[in-house]
Amino acid sequence: AVLDNCGVCLETSDPNFDETCIDKNLAYIPNAFSPNYDGINDKFQIFKHPEIDAQLKSYLIFNRWGSLMYELKEVAFGPDIEWWDGSFKGENVQVGVYVYSVEIEFQDGSIKKYGGEVTVLR
Repeated sequence: AVLDNCGVCLETSDPNFDETCIDKNLAYIPNAFSPNYDGINDKFQIFKHPEIDAQLKSYLIFNRWGSLMYELKEVAFGPDIEWWDGSFKGENVQVGVYVYSVEIEFQDGSIKKYGGEVTVLR
């Protein structure tokens, strides 16, 4: 056994070699999506590490004037999440920049907050 880059003594063949210090409690949030119903990037989906369970505490989308366009609360990550499809009250929103605020609780109880802008393209 040897000391890996994370300071853990493991065999180099161990699948956890150099992995134990990598923070898997991360989310990837795209900065644009294209809700044009072509089956590619049609929804504003957040991605997490596949080995980590997580729950969306909140997922809020606002227009540039601060009006709430879409929200999800207390939803477990899974295939049934109804990610924002670029619509408001059944109508497609205008192309442009929208603001998101997302709070994710990971399986270890840690909570991370994310905020930023997403561009709707058509």
